[in-house]
Amino acid sequence: MSSSLGLLAYVLRRPEPSHVTHQRLEHADAHMARIGLSERALTAGDTTSGLVTWRTPGTAVEWRSDVQRAADAVAWVHVPSVPAGVTYADEGALADAVLDGGLDVARVAPPFAVARWRPRSVELRNDLLGLVRLFHFSMPDGDVWSTRMGLAHVFMGERPRRNPQAWAGMATIGWAPGGSTQVGVGRHLRGGTHVRATVDDAGIRVDERARFTEWLHDVRGVPLPPDESVVADMRTVMASALRWPEAPRADLSGGKDSRLIAAVGVSSGAVRTVRTVNSDHGEVETARRLVSALPFAVTHVVTEKRPAQATDDRWLALVSQHAAWEGRYLASAAYGARPFTGFRPSARASFNGLGGEVLSGGALWTGAWRERMLAAPAARAAERLQSLVAASPRTTRDAQELTVALLSGVTEEAASAGVTTAGGVLDLVYLRDRMPHWVNTFATGAVICPLFAPSLLPRGAHSVGAPTPDGSLHSRFIAAAMPSWAGIPFYKPTGQQRLARPRAWEEPDWPVMRARLAEAAEESPDVTPALVDDVDRAVDEGTAGKAVETAVHRVLFGYAFDEYVRRLAQESRRAAEAIAEARRVTPP
Repeated sequence: MSSSLGLLAYVLRRPEPSHVTHQRLEHADAHMARIGLSERALTAGDTTSGLVTWRTPGTAVEWRSDVQRAADAVAWVHVPSVPAGVTYADEGALADAVLDGGLDVARVAPPFAVARWRPRSVELRNDLLGLVRLFHFSMPDGDVWSTRMGLAHVFMGERPRRNPQAWAGMATIGWAPGGSTQVGVGRHLRGGTHVRATVDDAGIRVDERARFTEWLHDVRGVPLPPDESVVADMRTVMASALRWPEAPRADLSGGKDSRLIAAVGVSSGAVRTVRTVNSDHGEVETARRLVSALPFAVTHVVTEKRPAQATDDRWLALVSQHAAWEGRYLASAAYGARPFTGFRPSARASFNGLGGEVLSGGALWTGAWRERMLAAPAARAAERLQSLVAASPRTTRDAQELTVALLSGVTEEAASAGVTTAGGVLDLVYLRDRMPHWVNTFATGAVICPLFAPSLLPRGAHSVGAPTPDGSLHSRFIAAAMPSWAGIPFYKPTGQQRLARPRAWEEPDWPVMRARLAEAAEESPDVTPALVDDVDRAVDEGTAGKAVETAVHRVLFGYAFDEYVRRLAQESRRAAEAIAEARRVTPP
């Protein structure tokens, strides 16, 4: 889910006086203000249920994310994009159509989620792929669904704890497997899920129904839409960017994903500026060739890659990343990031190429694994999963086995969808587990992903277990959108990037960070202390590369998370004390 968008829906086990709920909200407000979400946009509820949202001040998008009505309220996470021809009276009516089943979620482009409060109940629905960060926790005081794990704990006055399932996955594969949450015993809401939670004298009832498996089974038996329909659908999705105050621009690296997005955006008129970052040899030249082949003029901006900037205290900067992403971030990206000082509103939407791997299939079983997994029975997917999990140096057997077990839960879902090969299972692991939990594409609500246009989702479904040649689908869609680009070869990275960031052990602060690494490895249940000796040896011998550095980043990222949990525990304790005190006092 978008970490910078605040939403919380809840049902309580017992009716609660308003002054007690007020204490919950005050502490939740303080928690959200610390990350820049200081404006409470919606507050709706009664004594047993509610829906609350927060946002950054100054947010200016032509879309009402929060709609308060006489008898209920609805809230959107992200700006949804619906196919041409689908009309609705307003944002509330569209929310009702999605929640009541009048509009199939498969016809709304991910990412999005929508929630509705009605007396003594809350209802939620998310996109088909589960790309929105939306977490469910069942706690002593009730059930809560939130875009932020810490927010759920503060609002409920619940002590946060590090989740060993999530962090075993973070150490071995770099993401939280099975939808596990980094904080607490919660769960990321799986794609295509409809939740209705009600409360009465008998207690809380949560009815949760997911339709992804049914959709996957059915859509794989339906003919695919023509290329022209795909391009038209992508144009509709990209037109959503016009809701922001500033005109959108598309990145153009010359690679297949960015080229397809730029071709669709420029040909539709939604994009009149493209940007190329001079980060690799030959990249700018390829982009200039593409721009010169356009039948009309666009603005081409070339920017130089910025050198990595060292922070005064890398450790504190790393800890600060958890205030933003709560552990749900790429460890290597966090290691080089500037200190997080709060979310800010976006004046311009941006486009992201996530979805290209889903479109083509086979992302987790390339090379020699392709032949081994293509026709193998589903059970043999475990071989590849074990290989993936064991790739990170010096992770413990317990961490590896726990991660494989969580990933293997996809096998049962695959069988229900009619996917019977090992390659198909691995594609579902990517689609259902890695993609929604590994990426941080949707950290803000201003990110649009055209490669998840509704008419492209069936193409991804057909590629499960049957990967297409790399770039072949992109070439077809580019030809349909921008014929003048059809014959220009895709840019291939040289691996010799300009201004490449030094390795962790080449940085001036390595002695300090190595000491932190030793502390972390000694305390971690997921790696052995021998990791530090391996790193030292590889550095001394000059053989240390990306795999070693990634392991270092992951261990340090996990260690820094403990400091975030300690700070969050202080907030939650204060909230719990205030809630308990309010319960003892009857207001005049």
